[in-house]
Amino acid sequence: MEVGIWLDCLPRSERRLVKGSSLTNERQSVVDFLDDCIQRFLKTPHKYREQLETSDGQGSPLLMVVLEQLRAKIDRQLLSGSDILALATYMRMLLFRLSLSLERGFMESISKILELSLSLATFEEDDLGITRAIVMERKLIQSCIYTSTNIVNEDVDASMDILTLPDVLEIPPQGETH
Repeated sequence: MEVGIWLDCLPRSERRLVKGSSLTNERQSVVDFLDDCIQRFLKTPHKYREQLETSDGQGSPLLMVVLEQLRAKIDRQLLSGSDILALATYMRMLLFRLSLSLERGFMESISKILELSLSLATFEEDDLGITRAIVMERKLIQSCIYTSTNIVNEDVDASMDILTLPDVLEIPPQGETH
Protein backbone atom coordinates (compact mmCIF):
# COMPACT_ATOMS: atom_id res chain seq x y z
CA MET A 1 0.00 0.00 0.00
CA GLU A 2 1.35 3.40 -0.98
CA VAL A 3 0.54 5.07 2.36
CA GLY A 4 2.78 2.55 4.09
CA ILE A 5 5.63 3.45 1.75
CA TRP A 6 5.26 7.16 2.48
CA LEU A 7 5.34 6.45 6.23
CA ASP A 8 8.21 3.96 6.04
CA CYS A 9 10.40 6.57 4.36
CA LEU A 10 10.08 9.11 7.18
CA PRO A 11 13.42 9.84 8.88
CA ARG A 12 13.99 7.48 11.79
CA SER A 13 17.16 8.83 13.36
CA GLU A 14 18.84 12.17 13.72
CA ARG A 15 21.71 12.86 11.40
CA ARG A 16 24.53 15.22 12.36
CA LEU A 17 26.46 17.06 9.72
CA VAL A 18 30.12 17.68 10.33
CA LYS A 19 32.04 20.73 9.06
CA GLY A 20 30.16 23.38 11.00
CA SER A 21 26.65 23.04 9.56
CA SER A 22 23.89 22.15 11.97
CA LEU A 23 20.69 20.34 11.09
CA THR A 24 17.16 20.90 12.25
CA ASN A 25 15.01 17.96 13.33
CA GLU A 26 14.71 16.12 10.00
CA ARG A 27 11.64 14.12 10.94
CA GLN A 28 9.81 17.25 12.05
CA SER A 29 10.83 19.11 8.87
CA VAL A 30 9.46 16.33 6.66
CA VAL A 31 6.27 15.85 8.69
CA ASP A 32 5.53 19.60 8.71
CA PHE A 33 6.10 19.80 4.96
CA LEU A 34 3.89 16.78 4.25
CA ASP A 35 1.18 18.13 6.55
CA ASP A 36 1.16 21.37 4.56
CA CYS A 37 0.97 19.39 1.30
CA ILE A 38 -1.93 17.28 2.56
CA GLN A 39 -3.81 20.41 3.62
CA ARG A 40 -3.30 21.90 0.15
CA PHE A 41 -4.51 18.69 -1.49
CA LEU A 42 -7.65 18.64 0.65
CA LYS A 43 -8.50 22.21 -0.45
CA THR A 44 -8.21 21.53 -4.21
CA PRO A 45 -8.00 17.78 -4.87
CA HIS A 46 -9.28 18.09 -8.45
CA LYS A 47 -6.26 20.23 -9.42
CA TYR A 48 -3.78 17.56 -8.37
CA ARG A 49 -5.81 14.67 -9.76
CA GLU A 50 -5.82 16.43 -13.13
CA GLN A 51 -2.05 16.93 -12.94
CA LEU A 52 -1.63 13.26 -12.19
CA GLU A 53 -3.86 12.23 -15.09
CA THR A 54 -1.84 14.34 -17.54
CA SER A 55 1.34 12.62 -16.36
CA ASP A 56 0.24 9.04 -17.09
CA GLY A 57 -2.02 8.79 -14.03
CA GLN A 58 0.35 6.76 -11.88
CA GLY A 59 1.06 7.17 -8.22
CA SER A 60 -0.69 9.45 -5.79
CA PRO A 61 -1.95 13.00 -6.32
CA LEU A 62 -0.03 13.80 -3.14
CA LEU A 63 3.17 13.27 -5.12
CA MET A 64 2.09 16.09 -7.45
CA VAL A 65 1.44 18.37 -4.46
CA VAL A 66 4.81 17.55 -2.93
CA LEU A 67 6.68 18.33 -6.15
CA GLU A 68 4.77 21.58 -6.64
CA GLN A 69 5.25 22.74 -3.06
CA LEU A 70 8.90 21.80 -2.87
CA ARG A 71 9.59 23.89 -5.97
CA ALA A 72 7.47 26.80 -4.71
CA LYS A 73 9.08 26.83 -1.27
CA ILE A 74 12.58 26.60 -2.74
CA ASP A 75 11.82 29.40 -5.21
CA ARG A 76 10.54 31.65 -2.41
CA GLN A 77 13.39 30.57 -0.09
CA LEU A 78 10.94 29.41 2.57
CA LEU A 79 13.00 26.34 3.52
CA SER A 80 16.33 26.22 5.29
CA GLY A 81 19.18 24.24 3.79
CA SER A 82 18.68 21.68 6.53
CA ASP A 83 14.98 21.34 5.65
CA ILE A 84 15.81 20.92 1.95
CA LEU A 85 18.36 18.22 2.79
CA ALA A 86 15.81 16.38 4.94
CA LEU A 87 13.21 16.59 2.16
CA ALA A 88 15.71 15.53 -0.52
CA THR A 89 16.67 12.48 1.52
CA TYR A 90 13.05 11.62 2.19
CA MET A 91 12.12 12.02 -1.48
CA ARG A 92 15.06 9.85 -2.56
CA MET A 93 13.88 7.05 -0.31
CA LEU A 94 10.26 7.53 -1.38
CA LEU A 95 10.97 7.60 -5.10
CA PHE A 96 13.13 4.52 -4.85
CA ARG A 97 10.36 2.59 -3.12
CA LEU A 98 7.65 3.89 -5.48
CA SER A 99 9.77 3.08 -8.51
CA LEU A 100 9.55 -0.61 -7.65
CA SER A 101 5.86 -0.59 -8.56
CA LEU A 102 5.41 2.34 -10.96
CA GLU A 103 6.45 2.68 -14.58
CA ARG A 104 10.08 3.64 -15.09
CA GLY A 105 9.31 6.46 -17.55
CA PHE A 106 6.95 8.10 -15.08
CA MET A 107 9.46 7.81 -12.25
CA GLU A 108 12.25 9.23 -14.42
CA SER A 109 10.14 12.28 -15.20
CA ILE A 110 9.27 12.72 -11.51
CA SER A 111 12.93 12.41 -10.50
CA LYS A 112 13.93 15.01 -13.11
CA ILE A 113 11.33 17.45 -11.75
CA LEU A 114 12.63 16.86 -8.23
CA GLU A 115 16.25 17.21 -9.32
CA LEU A 116 15.47 20.49 -11.09
CA SER A 117 13.76 21.88 -7.97
CA LEU A 118 16.71 20.91 -5.79
CA SER A 119 19.16 22.46 -8.24
CA LEU A 120 17.47 25.83 -7.78
CA ALA A 121 18.17 25.96 -4.06
CA THR A 122 20.64 28.63 -2.96
CA PHE A 123 22.43 28.74 0.36
CA GLU A 124 24.59 30.91 2.52
CA GLU A 125 28.31 30.32 2.22
CA ASP A 126 28.45 28.92 5.76
CA ASP A 127 26.11 26.10 4.66
CA LEU A 128 28.78 24.48 2.47
CA GLY A 129 28.38 21.09 4.16
CA ILE A 130 24.62 21.10 3.60
CA THR A 131 25.05 22.28 0.01
CA ARG A 132 27.40 19.38 -0.74
CA ALA A 133 25.04 16.91 0.93
CA ILE A 134 22.13 18.15 -1.22
CA VAL A 135 24.26 17.82 -4.35
CA MET A 136 24.99 14.23 -3.31
CA GLU A 137 21.27 13.59 -2.75
CA ARG A 138 20.50 14.95 -6.24
CA LYS A 139 22.95 12.45 -7.74
CA LEU A 140 21.58 9.62 -5.61
CA ILE A 141 17.99 10.39 -6.67
CA GLN A 142 18.85 9.77 -10.32
CA SER A 143 20.84 6.64 -9.44
CA CYS A 144 17.99 5.24 -7.34
CA ILE A 145 15.53 5.38 -10.23
CA TYR A 146 17.88 3.48 -12.53
CA THR A 147 18.91 1.01 -9.82
CA SER A 148 15.34 0.21 -8.78
CA THR A 149 14.46 -1.35 -12.12
CA ASN A 150 17.04 -4.07 -11.46
CA ILE A 151 15.78 -5.01 -7.99
CA VAL A 152 12.99 -7.45 -7.28
CA ASN A 153 10.54 -6.63 -4.51
CA GLU A 154 12.02 -9.19 -2.08
CA ASP A 155 15.25 -7.20 -2.01
CA VAL A 156 13.63 -3.89 -1.01
CA ASP A 157 14.70 -4.00 2.65
CA ALA A 158 18.30 -4.80 1.77
CA SER A 159 18.32 -2.06 -0.84
CA MET A 160 16.94 0.47 1.62
CA ASP A 161 19.88 -0.28 3.94
CA ILE A 162 22.27 0.62 1.14
CA LEU A 163 20.42 3.87 0.45
CA THR A 164 20.42 5.07 4.05
CA LEU A 165 23.13 7.62 4.71
CA PRO A 166 25.18 7.22 7.88
CA ASP A 167 24.29 9.14 11.03
CA VAL A 168 27.37 11.29 10.63
CA LEU A 169 27.88 12.61 7.15
CA GLU A 170 31.42 13.86 6.64
CA ILE A 171 31.91 15.75 3.44
CA PRO A 172 35.53 16.46 2.49
CA PRO A 173 36.43 19.92 1.23
CA GLN A 174 36.47 20.30 -2.55
CA GLY A 175 39.56 18.82 -4.12
CA GLU A 176 40.19 16.49 -1.18
CA THR A 177 39.44 12.81 -1.74
CA HIS A 178 39.58 9.75 0.48
